[in-house]
Parts: sequence; C-alpha cells; structure tokens
Amino acid sequence: MFALDIFGMNLGFWGTIFGLFMHLTPSIILTAIVIIFWRKSLVLAGMWAAFGIGYIAIMIPNMIRQFEFYYLAWLIQFSGAAFVLTYLFFLDRFKKR
Repeated sequence: MFALDIFGMNLGFWGTIFGLFMHLTPSIILTAIVIIFWRKSLVLAGMWAAFGIGYIAIMIPNMIRQFEFYYLAWLIQFSGAAFVLTYLFFLDRFKKR
C-alpha cells in the first residue's frame, strides 16, 4: 500500500523496480525477522515494543518543535500497530503454557 505511489512517477521499468525495492525494504526486513524468530514470540514482542518506543522517541522532538495533527496521527498509527503486535506476541507466548 505504501509503495503504490511509485507507479505514478513515470520512472521507467528499472526505476520503478528500484523504487519498489526502496519502499518495501523495511517490510522485507521485518518479515525476515518475524520468519527467523517465529517460534520465539517473546523476542518478537520485545522487538515490536522497541520499534514502537523508538518511533515515539523519534517523533516527540518533531512534535515539540512544531506540533501538527498529522504527527499525532502518524504516532498513533505506527506505534499503535507496533504495540498491538507486541500484545499479540505476548498473548501467544503465555497462551502456549
């Protein structure tokens, strides 16, 4: 979904391929981490919590400097999704027992 804007840039075939790769690199990395640690849900819960806290830590200085409502929306969307995944992996870990 986040990479679809690359098709409107008229970059040609190889430019579009490179743009898709650049847009999807974080998703590819996170998917690889989830696949590697699939059975270790506590590790994944910690990773997603760290991503959520890290995103908040990155966004707070921007919000302090100049507050815009879309910063708050980004904060809720991205860190909220990370915290939901944290909860789900914790739930998976403790439901196994």
